[in-house]
Amino acid sequence: GKEIKYTVTEEPVAGYTATVDKENFDITNTYELGSILVNKEVTGVAKEHLEAAEFTFKIKGPNDFEQEITMPAGGSGEVLKGLTPGKYTIKEVKPDQAYSDESYNYLGTSYQVNDAKKSVEALKAEIVVSENNRTFVTFTNKYEPVGDLKVVKVDAADDTKVLAGAVFTLTDKDGNVQTLTTDQDGVAFFENLPYGEYKLEETKAPKGYIFKEGQKWTVTIENQSVVKMPIENKEGTPGLEVSKTADKQQYKQGETIHYTITVTNTGDIELEGIELEGVFSKNGDDSIEQLTLKEYTGPINLKVGERATYTVDYVIPKNDLPDTTYTNVITAIVEGMDPISDDVTVIVDPTYALEVNKEADKEEVTI
Repeated sequence: GKEIKYTVTEEPVAGYTATVDKENFDITNTYELGSILVNKEVTGVAKEHLEAAEFTFKIKGPNDFEQEITMPAGGSGEVLKGLTPGKYTIKEVKPDQAYSDESYNYLGTSYQVNDAKKSVEALKAEIVVSENNRTFVTFTNKYEPVGDLKVVKVDAADDTKVLAGAVFTLTDKDGNVQTLTTDQDGVAFFENLPYGEYKLEETKAPKGYIFKEGQKWTVTIENQSVVKMPIENKEGTPGLEVSKTADKQQYKQGETIHYTITVTNTGDIELEGIELEGVFSKNGDDSIEQLTLKEYTGPINLKVGERATYTVDYVIPKNDLPDTTYTNVITAIVEGMDPISDDVTVIVDPTYALEVNKEADKEEVTI
């Protein structure tokens, strides 16, 4: 009979490739899975430091797929093969810690899928894996080199004596301010400072030391090292003056005594935690009800030359006897100084103030 030729064509099946045995007319379909190539890039890191870090990614996908991979930066990447087509998430883990030992600040992460024109700022990428196809994902981390500043506060007369409690501010070119207080080792350590110029200012001296307002230093951070700055303070001399006054010294029954208390820092160092204690007595008896300063709420601080003023009033009872005395004592107590006191005494209706005026009825007397 006449030869008849037939052509058999298989419709493509998604996810499968077909292999044809032409001799036996066998067609074999093979299921082809997808794959992902993960690349890692970094910017801002010196070449000699690139290999100092490894980066970890966690991948999740269909059918409870989970896998963790680790790789260096700038290599050929890691390939995940045999992936079921579908949606996958790839998340980078702790990139901020990658170069912390090499003095770099982490600035952020972006990723790019295949040949996308734009990258996405994120640590976590969501991608689609297709059958018989490889998806390329590149994660790029940005870093910047940083240095440190170590301020050491010492006694001007003895540089082996370190001082705690000094307060410093550090301001960068954008006006961002950091504030630190020197610790028990006299150190204020400013870490992870991007390269550039900074203004260092002392805003408070250690307790008992002279503070020079407006002292500033220019600090330049230009390499990945620690800039050390010893700064001296001179020990000061504390001084405190306490004054207590009444608006007059003699009063009538029923009148009000107006007391004024003034506390002044007369030394060359700031005084902290000044406590005021008063004792009010009548004819030497201090068991009477004590007075309370109107504006005083607790220990106060006074800068050099600063003054604090308080008032308190007392109404003299109408039944007070003449020559009754009231004494009001105020005492200022502050660490590092002996207590400083002042007092004022007033008298009620003093009898010695009475005037006795006697006149004779005649100018001469004759016997």
